[in-house]
Amino acid sequence: MKRYFRAWALLGPLAALAASGCKKDEAAGADTGSVSLEMAAVVGTAPLAFDGTSYAKADGQTFKVTKFKYLVSNVKLTRADGTVYAAPESYYLVDAAQPATAHLVVPNVPLAAYTGLSFVVGVDPLRNTAGAQTGALDPNNDLYWDWTAGYVFLKMEGTSPQAPHAAAAAEGGLRFHIGDNGTQRTITFTTPLVVAAGHAPALHVQANVQALFDNAATASKNVDFSKMSDVMGGANAPTVADNYAAGMFTVSRVDAN
Repeated sequence: MKRYFRAWALLGPLAALAASGCKKDEAAGADTGSVSLEMAAVVGTAPLAFDGTSYAKADGQTFKVTKFKYLVSNVKLTRADGTVYAAPESYYLVDAAQPATAHLVVPNVPLAAYTGLSFVVGVDPLRNTAGAQTGALDPNNDLYWDWTAGYVFLKMEGTSPQAPHAAAAAEGGLRFHIGDNGTQRTITFTTPLVVAAGHAPALHVQANVQALFDNAATASKNVDFSKMSDVMGGANAPTVADNYAAGMFTVSRVDAN
């Protein structure tokens, strides 16, 4: 009988410790939620299509899109008290040709009322110079320059009759590959969000390809395809990056869920 009570005396504290550990884990999970970004590619007000649809810029030049993809990173949420939650390891690939990549989920967000959200188009300098990586930063995603061991932050390809082309061709090629440190751009939305138990807000964001080339605020940054149609980093990349920072991303609605 003594041995029986002695065994329970030893097991009792262990069972209590295990139970307290479970409660702690449950409490930690209950203190966080998630936020999602639903990224819709558009041109002006029309959904982006890869079927040969021709789109017009503000100056009348036209273009077709064959590829549009970019990297989103460093998601941050600002609380009502001004403090900021920076989501760790928040790196995402958005490829307009792969609808599944348009759904970005930021997990383990502390429950709170937030006044805004921001993200970077591109990869922060530290990770951009860290060589080939995995996940969204896998070189197989076609957003990596082997010769610089750095990432392409945004890639748009297509054609335009105004781009330089051979006499026998109807259109010339468009290639805008934006990368290199210094062309990361932060996109900020002042949008109230409440992350509460049972509520995972979703921001529906439109990414307007036309805004790569049209800058309503700074006409000098508008892209003339006859003069700029092939950008592979370099001196013209910051102009295109400034354009998409100025007006490519807008919130169309927020679902409280």
